[in-house]
Amino acid sequence: MTGKDFTTIKDIIKSAQGEISKRTGQNSLGINLIKTELALFTRKYKIPKFTPPKIERRDITLSKEAKYLEIILDSHLTMKRNMEEGMIKEIHAYYTCKMFGKRWSLRSYIIHWMHTVIVKPIITYEDLVLWPAMLDRKVNRKTLNKVQRIAALSITGWHKRTSCKKGSQTKGFQIMETDQL
Repeated sequence: MTGKDFTTIKDIIKSAQGEISKRTGQNSLGINLIKTELALFTRKYKIPKFTPPKIERRDITLSKEAKYLEIILDSHLTMKRNMEEGMIKEIHAYYTCKMFGKRWSLRSYIIHWMHTVIVKPIITYEDLVLWPAMLDRKVNRKTLNKVQRIAALSITGWHKRTSCKKGSQTKGFQIMETDQL
């Protein structure tokens, strides 16, 4: 729902609430008020006093972020929180793959294969939605590069201080650039 004033948005929400309560009553369904939240997406830093709408005489809680199809949308649509969560998932997946090496003594080509087959699809799944944020924000690019750098250090055996660009030229490991997404 869009509108310039919060009163306009509140009126739209009230009309939508009437429709929701009518449909749930017709189909004998209920609304889980514990899981129901309201997220305001705005570029404004100062949000005026906004009394949240009520469902069944209970206030809907105001949230700073919303999760939809495993994508976390924060109130300013910066995608920072989603990038951080994705980075944690990717690093966990990478180190889970690497744990096989305690018994198998993984070679660099096996680590490269695991990175290509398991970790890269996790990275690229979110890129469909996140590519505008990746191009706009330098912070989001750094987050992506952290994950790839961890994999590159293990695969190629670089020293921690080696830059990714120099190392990729010498060992042949390709770093996914943001223009390739």
